[in-house]
Amino acid sequence: MTLSEDTEELLQILKENKSIQSILDRSGDLQMPNWYLGSGSIAQTVWNVKHGFDSENGIRDYDLVYYDANDISYEAEDRFIQKGVSEQGSCDSGSVRGKG
Repeated sequence: MTLSEDTEELLQILKENKSIQSILDRSGDLQMPNWYLGSGSIAQTVWNVKHGFDSENGIRDYDLVYYDANDISYEAEDRFIQKGVSEQGSCDSGSVRGKG
């Protein structure tokens, strides 16, 4: 497979995980700088699909990670955590963590 084909396959696999889709659809609203979805849920989704399990099998949390060089305080991180809890409300498991 080419890199392009691998990328397309990964996107198709990730679309099977409705929690990932929901998180990605709504995470921009948090306005976190330099954010990404942690790889644990991505790797587990691929493993699950490739082995015939439900795409969300065994995934206990989905981690959003961000970095803001201008404010690495706990208070700034906590604001995003609280905003995430408020805005991601229907997602049962997830967390927001800053790196700094």
